[in-house]
Amino acid sequence: MALVLEGAVATEAGTTGRNSGQFVHFGDVPPLTPTRRDQIVADIQVIHNEAEHRYEARVDNALAGFAEYQLTDQLVVFTHTEVEPAFEGKGVGGALARIALDDVRSQASRKVLPICPFIKAWIGKHPDYIPLVYGAAPSTATD
Repeated sequence: MALVLEGAVATEAGTTGRNSGQFVHFGDVPPLTPTRRDQIVADIQVIHNEAEHRYEARVDNALAGFAEYQLTDQLVVFTHTEVEPAFEGKGVGGALARIALDDVRSQASRKVLPICPFIKAWIGKHPDYIPLVYGAAPSTATD
């Protein structure tokens, strides 16, 4: 399934197959300040490379970053995330985290153990992903 992020809302953009990649587009984000305009990459393709146990971010077909993981029967253990220096601060790490965690959530068969400091911090900034974390207390929120 391909997801298109429009601002902060993810919408299904069609079925393209599990390993064909997911695109993150920032075209519908409200106008950016001049300093932020140069920081966000327009199109980031995130591919789940199951053979290498990692999610890979590509910009113009160049590897921009990756998030490595290990699997157990119950967990996806995120061990390391790396973004190439030329793409740092341009949304690559966030796209990797969001797509990888959305993929884990969609499978609904494993919890996440974020050993990687980047993934752990990203989850901390996006509390709707906390229920994916192994050992996280269940939500007590009611409608």
